Amino acid sequence: MASFEFVKRKRKKVVLVEPKAPDLHIFSFYPLPRLGTILLATILKQRGFEAVVLAEEVAPIRMEDFRDACLVGISTTTSTANRAYGLADMLREQGIPVAMGGPHVTYLPDEALQHADYVVLGEGENIFPTLCEAVYEGETPPDMPGLLCRERDINSSGGGTRGPCPPGKVPEGRKGDSLSPTHRQPLIADLDSLPIPDLNLVKGLKDFADFSRRKVIPVQASRGCPYDCTFCSVTGMFGRKFRFKSVDRVMEEVMRYDDKHSHIFFYDDNLAADRKWLKELLTRFAKQGTRFTWSAQVRTEVARDPELLKLAAATNCTTFFIGLESVNPASLKEMQKKQTAEEIMGAMETFNRHRLPVHGMFVMGFDTDDEHSIRATVRFAKEAGVNTAQFLVLTPFPGTRTYEELKSQGRILFDDWSLYDGHHVVFQPSKMDPLSLQNAHVAAHKSFYTPGRMVKKALKGRFEDAYIYGYAMKLNRTMRKRNRLYFNALELMSRSNGVVTRVDYTHPARQVIGL
Repeated sequence: MASFEFVKRKRKKVVLVEPKAPDLHIFSFYPLPRLGTILLATILKQRGFEAVVLAEEVAPIRMEDFRDACLVGISTTTSTANRAYGLADMLREQGIPVAMGGPHVTYLPDEALQHADYVVLGEGENIFPTLCEAVYEGETPPDMPGLLCRERDINSSGGGTRGPCPPGKVPEGRKGDSLSPTHRQPLIADLDSLPIPDLNLVKGLKDFADFSRRKVIPVQASRGCPYDCTFCSVTGMFGRKFRFKSVDRVMEEVMRYDDKHSHIFFYDDNLAADRKWLKELLTRFAKQGTRFTWSAQVRTEVARDPELLKLAAATNCTTFFIGLESVNPASLKEMQKKQTAEEIMGAMETFNRHRLPVHGMFVMGFDTDDEHSIRATVRFAKEAGVNTAQFLVLTPFPGTRTYEELKSQGRILFDDWSLYDGHHVVFQPSKMDPLSLQNAHVAAHKSFYTPGRMVKKALKGRFEDAYIYGYAMKLNRTMRKRNRLYFNALELMSRSNGVVTRVDYTHPARQVIGL
């Protein structure tokens, strides 16, 4: 194992990595990277760094990609944490310092510091570049909110030095307040101050297009969501205050891709949280005569605004991605969705009337759910005209109230983060056994994605949707085969009448680090 000496590197190079998820879902054929690493790389490039983004969903990573890097930054969600930790361990063994960020490590920094030299909490644009400068210059990184270091030598005056330490050792130091997830930088108030992400910094992304050969362009126009559903970690990461870029700033970004071969996907958690602002933006789209198509995540409340819906249709909106969640009134109340089943049903009628396709996202497995309520929700999705759908299993992501409640109740069954992808049951449901809930998840997709419904999509000229249907059917057929050991573990738990409550399990799709 090569030893690392904390000295100035020859090249001012930083590599940012977004690891690949361990399993597949119906949009796995859209390898679109998240924007966090791209934005950080853009900032570093402006500061004179050689910055490279490796999105493993887009292109495979190789050890030579990290040659001469002074620092590697790895961003991770919960489902990619195992892959991220394995990669971090391997890089540190090669003498390359590693910083980690993203929602998972923001909520579990102690865990992350077992594998990384540095952990960035929350929004990193005002933290990570400063860390990179310090590491490149061989200096002690500053003591600043939002930055945690693996090694701290604290002297009597409260100062100290920081630097990487050998893998597998977390030295004694000031933990407590320093490892608290609340120890963060203030949220960025002026999003216009951030640069436009340079997508060319992503290795291999220039070769990517969707099924219809359009270029899919990720754009983030806002951050934060005023709602606070119990199972969602967004508000813990970005806050409940809705922050948005100016309309001029968004126009500057999207007009770079104004052609009929481009599709803008807004990564925003709720693009319509401020409908007045969104209508102003769409009005500019209409006046400019934009040629690109676009899609975004919104809530059902947009159905109450006829002007917004007309603007969306007139500016080539192809899909609203909406968390419809359930039509079980008790489950909607339990998750604190702040919408009723009647409002969901009425919204779908409105969207259909305006010919605005909806990708519905549903969640099953709340304490008030049973097999009957889940079947009712699936039936609604089919009958209400939901265009495409994802039926997700309730997942206790760290940073959510769902996680804290299930953990305190001893109901979490699996510790393997690879299973925390919304497609695997990882907790003990209230009204069902784990295997029954997992089978209900498989049955939901099987019922929604059928050959007959796929043919109807094709006959209506919605060939991209037809492709999604075919892809989803293929995934559903192989779900049990790909997860044979996992299903065996669920069956053992379900048949043991509560005797077997936890299984030491490793996801079979978990990738081995070998670059």
